Amino acid sequence: MTSTAVSLSSPIRLTVLSCAYNEESNISGFLSACLSSKGSNFDLSEVVVVASGCTDRTTNIVKQFALAHPKVRLIIQPERTGKVSALLEGLKSIQSDVVLVEGADTLPSPEAFNRIASCFQDPRVDLVGTHPVPVAESPTTVYEVSKVMWDLHDEISAMSLKIGEAYAFRAGGRLRLERCEDDDSFFSAIAHTGQVTSRYARDAIIWTRVPGNLHDLWSYRFRIARLIARRRRLNGLTPSTWEPALLLRVLARYVNDHPRRSLATVLAIGLEIAARISATFTVLLRRTPLDIWRPILSTKLKIPQTTFNSEGRVPARAASEKPAQL
Repeated sequence: MTSTAVSLSSPIRLTVLSCAYNEESNISGFLSACLSSKGSNFDLSEVVVVASGCTDRTTNIVKQFALAHPKVRLIIQPERTGKVSALLEGLKSIQSDVVLVEGADTLPSPEAFNRIASCFQDPRVDLVGTHPVPVAESPTTVYEVSKVMWDLHDEISAMSLKIGEAYAFRAGGRLRLERCEDDDSFFSAIAHTGQVTSRYARDAIIWTRVPGNLHDLWSYRFRIARLIARRRRLNGLTPSTWEPALLLRVLARYVNDHPRRSLATVLAIGLEIAARISATFTVLLRRTPLDIWRPILSTKLKIPQTTFNSEGRVPARAASEKPAQL
């Protein structure tokens, strides 16, 4: 839902909240990108990292950042109890105007925070979604299929917000995170119902890795489909990407606008249909919740801090650089 912007005189106080499980490859770049973000629409209050059951160097890296940067705060959960559990733990002590939830395995573009904050200059806005863009060193088939999927999400979000990779909501506002299996599908479903005022910050780019092989891509799409199918079964809520009429309209336009991506589009459609059917039957047969899921390791590779082109491609030599050390 789009509202007419109402300008406020003071910048938005912004807290970044990130849940991390074994993110030593990206946490340094993520924190550096957060701390270096600037703009007139926001003041960065703090960056809170909830390290949940980490067994690698994630907590040590965050501790080093916290010593050098007072705005970085670490919360340690000894055991991994799921993303939503970690988010609820992190939200207990946040004091700011807006909370931005972003994965520690992503990288915000330099202007992303400022563009997110600009949406909240309208006091009626409750929820803001960002624009995830996949990155890769080379145009593999799996990357091209993933790119089609994220492009479709982008087109759909322009009409009805679909949360992915990063989103922000007004602290102390009408929107509350419930105890659920997945925060992304929960907020996406709420946005699609029109119960809250949401906005899509299309120019707030969030760089993200995509699965590196077909097996990982299947696991990724099946997991998301299962979470959405379970939410639909429990309360009938689904995100905009599961609205048939909207999806078909966007898909038809995409095929017409991108004829060279026809093969990748067909593969993406086939994979998504199979994932949704399999997930629906799994939810019918197995009613156990999916609070904790297995990480997809190929999505955890380091995202280099370099200049990406419009297709989300990066130089191969940059991708092979070692994670930054303090």
